[in-house]
Amino acid sequence: APVEVVVTKEVVVTKEVQVEVEREAFTTPHPILGDLKVRQALSYCTNKADLLKSVYPLISDEARAGLVMNTFIPKTQWAYAGDENIVIYPFDPEKGMALLDEAGWVMDEASGFRAKDGEALSLKFTTTTAAFRQTWAAVFEQQMAACGIRILRLHAPASWWFGSTTGLQRRDYELGAYAWVGETD
Repeated sequence: APVEVVVTKEVVVTKEVQVEVEREAFTTPHPILGDLKVRQALSYCTNKADLLKSVYPLISDEARAGLVMNTFIPKTQWAYAGDENIVIYPFDPEKGMALLDEAGWVMDEASGFRAKDGEALSLKFTTTTAAFRQTWAAVFEQQMAACGIRILRLHAPASWWFGSTTGLQRRDYELGAYAWVGETD
């Protein structure tokens, strides 16, 4: 099925303010993501191959498979633990939905999304305004919706997302996408 590209309105940063990050931001569990079953479900509901295909349609399946990352450390880095030493979550939406059921997030047929104790299973996903990120995010949003997870996309300017007092630095996101362009030690 063709991927629907959703055009979003760009956010314009008009003012940056230095903000002290409270220790609490790093130690208080997130009300949804603090549950291991929810985090595992997100992984099982993510089809990495389709995400890559949405932004790299012209390369072979074999080449795309080489781009799949199962941790934030690329397989080519010396610090990568090796596939045999990590948990790899294959695309298995049925297993993901079963984990959400176990965690108490039940499907609300009226909305098409899951809820628990009257709260919707809704997560903010932040990335940049780059066209390929918008395409990729639209596919991710569809994958999560198929498991009953509502994704609220925020496409922010890279200057905010990677700013020294905003975005990633401030941990001002729930889910996020960015590229690691680090160098080998």
